[in-house]
Amino acid sequence: MKTVGLLQIMIQSGLLIPVDEASEVGIFDQIFADIGDDQSIESDLSTYSAHLTKMRYFVAHATPKSLMLIDEFGTGTDPQFGGPMAEAVLEVLNNKKVRGVITTHYSNLKLFAGDTEGLENASMLFDNTRMRPLYVLEIGKPGSSYAFEIAQNIGLQKEVLELARKKTGTNQNRIDSLLVDLEREKKEIYDRKVQLANQQNKAKNLAAENEKLKQYLEENKKVLIKEAKLEAQRIIKDANKLVENTISQIKEQQADKIVTKQLRQNLQKELLNHQVKEEKKPEPIVVSNTPIEVGDWVQLRNTETTGQVLEINRGNLFLAIGDLRSVVKKDRVEKISNKQAKKVVQSNSFSGRISDAITNFNAELDLRGMRGEDAIYEVEKYLDKAIMLGFPYVKIIHGKGDGILRKLIREYVRKYSQVNRVEDEHQDRGGDGISYVYFN
Repeated sequence: MKTVGLLQIMIQSGLLIPVDEASEVGIFDQIFADIGDDQSIESDLSTYSAHLTKMRYFVAHATPKSLMLIDEFGTGTDPQFGGPMAEAVLEVLNNKKVRGVITTHYSNLKLFAGDTEGLENASMLFDNTRMRPLYVLEIGKPGSSYAFEIAQNIGLQKEVLELARKKTGTNQNRIDSLLVDLEREKKEIYDRKVQLANQQNKAKNLAAENEKLKQYLEENKKVLIKEAKLEAQRIIKDANKLVENTISQIKEQQADKIVTKQLRQNLQKELLNHQVKEEKKPEPIVVSNTPIEVGDWVQLRNTETTGQVLEINRGNLFLAIGDLRSVVKKDRVEKISNKQAKKVVQSNSFSGRISDAITNFNAELDLRGMRGEDAIYEVEKYLDKAIMLGFPYVKIIHGKGDGILRKLIREYVRKYSQVNRVEDEHQDRGGDGISYVYFN
């Protein structure tokens, strides 16, 4: 109560106050306060008389621009008469549209506030298990005074408590028990609200992290495809120049058989230099059973692609593959030794892999008999390679059956922005058991 009044005086004096940045504060012409005991022998005032004197002044001078702060409203006399008197004063002040904060233990005032427009019940949350306040204001419901609970907690004799309960009356005990139950429910609701807010924040952070990872993967995929296309175009361009030069030399030598044979041998030799040289049987990869950590070398399963781990995020690994950066699932790689990784890196150049892919790529993929998940995994790798190498279309054989695999594959390939359309094979050559995927 005193804090409310102090903060209001501070703000009206131009001082900053410790509240939430979204708080709103009013400005009042007058601030009336009745806090504490003002009994006086000199003025012939009892506690209740002092309270009534202030109430008379408040009723006479209060306006809609007044702030009223009254502590323990109606106390100092017989509750049977003090309660109705306080209710009458409260009704007059409410009719004048006076704003304020009033504390009371009188049940009639709590009921009056619950049924009267312009008045609102409130209470401070209380942990009735540990018998201690929580210092959290709850608007909308009255609170219990916890008279019997506090008396029991401080050790008041049992026979006194039992006698007091009997004298209180059945109805009053029921009301007080109801208020205690309401307080317990408010405490549970508050705890659940806090828990829910924490879960929502956690879900929000996870969604932002997933969105960031998705964006990173998309950008990484575009860079990989672009660089691969440029490298493939360079290799094809060099090969075309070599062929044109050889043809030109043959024409200049007037198609002499010996010279032509020699030129053809030179052409084949040069073309082989742009392709992967026949390798020796690779040494088996030494797989380590220790956990993967940042800085380790790993190899993608069923490939010769190796990379170094830059970062580990849940089940994903951020890899450095040459000059590129990529993200893969942890279960799609195997840990290898640093010595073995160096050998693989030296034997596999990026341009060599592109040349090999151009030479050996088959524009037909047979998925018959495969499960849906495995088929999608193969389609993903296959389409990425076809798009990277610049093929105009590919042929996917999935069979007819119940049409489940066909539907699954077609729905998946349409997610690619590079896919222009998907068509069935001619009825005489397989019909809807084969899909042609055309690229932009």
